[in-house]
Amino acid sequence: MFNPSGGKCHAVQCTININSECVGQRKVPGGCNNLCTIIQYGPNDLSGFFKQRCPDACSYPKDDPTSLFACPSDTTNY
Repeated sequence: MFNPSGGKCHAVQCTININSECVGQRKVPGGCNNLCTIIQYGPNDLSGFFKQRCPDACSYPKDDPTSLFACPSDTTNY
């Protein structure tokens, strides 16, 4: 989990374990496959699977703007 301080950004997290839900082409030994290896870089049912469970995650290139975070370096203490 990314947990900034200073009030300029909110925490980015995915606190659920989705490994048991990764089936079919999503499954690899020990977890879930990287979406970029199995989709054509756009929204579909596979990217929706991750986005539904981890809304802060960017599930494909150019995902919705709420998935992108820019925190001012002078106001963030990691």
